[in-house]
Amino acid sequence: SFTFDLLANVPCVGNAPWTIDARRSADHSGSIGFQLDAGGSDLTTDLTGQCSLALVTGPANAELGSDGATQSEAITGTPYDPAGPSVSVEVLDAAGQRSTASTAPVTLGLQGGTSGAVLRLAGTTPVTAAAVQGVATFPGLTIDLVGLGYVLDASSPGIVSALSGPFNVVQFGQVCGSETCGTPTAGNPTGTTTGSATASGVTPGTELAIAFTGDDPCSGTGYTPVTPDTFTVLALTDGQPSENVVLQVTIGIERAQLGGRRVPQLEVCYAPDVEGKTFIDKTGNPVTQGLLPNCQRADQLNCVVSKTKDRSGNVTIVFVVIDGRGKI
Repeated sequence: SFTFDLLANVPCVGNAPWTIDARRSADHSGSIGFQLDAGGSDLTTDLTGQCSLALVTGPANAELGSDGATQSEAITGTPYDPAGPSVSVEVLDAAGQRSTASTAPVTLGLQGGTSGAVLRLAGTTPVTAAAVQGVATFPGLTIDLVGLGYVLDASSPGIVSALSGPFNVVQFGQVCGSETCGTPTAGNPTGTTTGSATASGVTPGTELAIAFTGDDPCSGTGYTPVTPDTFTVLALTDGQPSENVVLQVTIGIERAQLGGRRVPQLEVCYAPDVEGKTFIDKTGNPVTQGLLPNCQRADQLNCVVSKTKDRSGNVTIVFVVIDGRGKI
C-alpha cells in the first residue's frame, strides 16, 4: 500500500466543474479506479464554486484640482491624497482565498455621482488591468467631475463582480491659515449658481470643499429647488472631517433660473452629510435635514442671514450652519 496527495490548481474562470481521476494504467485506459476504502470509492474529486472579486484597496474621497499642484482628481486609497496607494482588486477562489495563479482581466466601471463623469486609467478608457498573482492594480485612476456618492464596479468575465464603498470627489478651495478663511468663487457644471464659503473657529490646515450634484436632499419637505443642483460645503482638517466648524455660505442665483419667484419664496435646504445624524447648535436645538429658518439674532446658527436681489434681478442668499461631522 502507499499514500499520496493530489494538488489541483484551478484557474478562476467562473463556476466550472473540475475532476481529478486516477486510474490503474499509466495511460488512463483502465476502467476501474483505485480502491480507497472498504466501500470501494473511486479516487474522483469535483471542485465546484464560483470565483469572485473583492476590493483590496478601495477608493477614498478625492479633490478636483482648482488652484494648486497638490490638488488633483486622482482616485487613491487615501482621502484627498493623489500619492496614496492605488485602487486594487483581488480575485478570490470559491473558498474566499486569493487565487494567486489568476491573470484575469478586471474592468472598473463608475456608478452614482454626477451624470456624465468619466473614469480613466492613466488618461485612457475603458479602465481594465490584468491581475498579477491574483491582484489587479489601477495606478493613475481619475474622475473628471465633482460629485457625491460615486461607486466603483469591478467586473471580469465569468467572475462574480464587486462594488466599492461610496466616495466623493469635491472641488477644494484654499487652505485656511488663520481662524477665518474663504474659498474662491466656484460654479457648478450648468453655470446656474455660483457660491463661496467662509469658516470661522477653525485651526490652521482646515480646508473648505465645495461640490455640486443633481440630487434634491429635501424632497418631501415642500422644498422646490430653483435649479436641480445641490451646493455642498465640507470642512476638513488635514484631510479628515472637522468638528464643530461654523460655515457661512453665500449662493448666487441667476435671474434666468428664478422663474418669476420672489425673494421671500426662496428657501435653503440643510442636509447633513452624515446620514442619520442629528446636529446640535449652540442653543442646544437639534437640527436635522430640512429648511433653514431666518436668523433672529446675530449669534444664531443654522439659519438664513439674508436674501437680497440686485438691479438685474439676480438673488444672493447668505446662510450660516455648523458642520459638526460625526457629532450627535
